[in-house]
Amino acid sequence: MYAELSQLLEDEKYAIEESLFNQFIRMHESHYAKAGVRPLRERCERLVGQLQEAACRAPSRFAKYIRQVAEERISSGYHLKEIQSALTFFEQTIWRICAKEVEDRQKLLRCLTEASWVIGGAKDELALVYLEHAERTKASPTTLRCQLQELFKGTETAANAQELS
Repeated sequence: MYAELSQLLEDEKYAIEESLFNQFIRMHESHYAKAGVRPLRERCERLVGQLQEAACRAPSRFAKYIRQVAEERISSGYHLKEIQSALTFFEQTIWRICAKEVEDRQKLLRCLTEASWVIGGAKDELALVYLEHAERTKASPTTLRCQLQELFKGTETAANAQELS
């Protein structure tokens, strides 16, 4: 599907994973840096693997993967900025390695375009997840208030019935 990006990911997989890992470690105050070496390396491997899978088969797979990850991370207390930074680091790493390794100008442009297209779609998906999460957390107090009002209506009705008898 995305031949240039797929080839780059195949050829430079370990360099990309290592660069991404090192960037995460430097995020001292983030959940990523606190995750531990082994889990963080595994996350980097999965991220690169998922992008490679998307480049070979269907770009929308990467956005779906990021949706799943974002939902998990947000539920675990990660801030939107941390997740955005992770995707930005990833995109920058791909661009940097593209610029270093791809000599032909047309291939370089295709590779950069393909990477930006797929990762950009994932960033859009991240934004949707964040908005959905924000809506759910804002809706929760409203829903709770309505449920409590319904509950108190039942109590008021029972109290009024006792007063009448």
